[in-house]
Amino acid sequence: MGINRLDLAEVLFPGKAAVLLVNSPPECQADCWKKIWEEGHSRFATDGAANFLKKFCENGLKLPDLITGDFDSIEDETKNFFLEKKVEVYETKDQNFTDMTKILMEIEKRGFTSKISSIIILGGLGGRFDHSMASINSLLSSTMENPIFILDQQNFLTVLKEGEHEIEFKKAKKFLPGICGLIPIVQKETVVSSKGLHWDLLGDKMGFGEIISTSNQLELEKNNGKLWIETSAPVILTFFADWSLFD
Repeated sequence: MGINRLDLAEVLFPGKAAVLLVNSPPECQADCWKKIWEEGHSRFATDGAANFLKKFCENGLKLPDLITGDFDSIEDETKNFFLEKKVEVYETKDQNFTDMTKILMEIEKRGFTSKISSIIILGGLGGRFDHSMASINSLLSSTMENPIFILDQQNFLTVLKEGEHEIEFKKAKKFLPGICGLIPIVQKETVVSSKGLHWDLLGDKMGFGEIISTSNQLELEKNNGKLWIETSAPVILTFFADWSLFD
């Protein structure tokens, strides 16, 4: 298995990413999340998020390509509005999966993954802790190869699967001032090495009750401007995101 190379600037800025709005929308400046939504290659929303999205679409925001979920939270007025706008509104009744997991499955099933670089999920953290953990599990259980990121008021995170990763920042470095963390998430031995952090990991065994890496700091000059991570099991890579620096 080779190195998984990822340029965060390509994830956020060139319009090749799919954008997904979920039931807990990002509590941040509307101009920021709307810019990401508008510039996305394609746009999706869960049924609960559609209620939030409707008022912006009424004022000219681009429509989603698909709205899906179990429809326990979408309002009739919202559903009718998007149907009249010819948006596909598709009910997924399976209660064994969260709405986020189900919409990621639909994105993959409908062939969008071959057309996009990545998926940016707006919201999904904050509020109830079990909901936040369900969001992390959706990333962990996804079978698509495209990187998936969750972006909210203060966090920009992804799950790195087992293997070797090299992450480049470029323009995204302005938006991500440097505070970061590497957090084990699966219930098996997780051994991690890194280059490009203030407190690098050197084949350390990570786990709750043992070592986790929070409040770390990027020091990319240690590794030619890039962050390198090798892990024996999936880990959460999280960054502090400063919306005031987003442009």
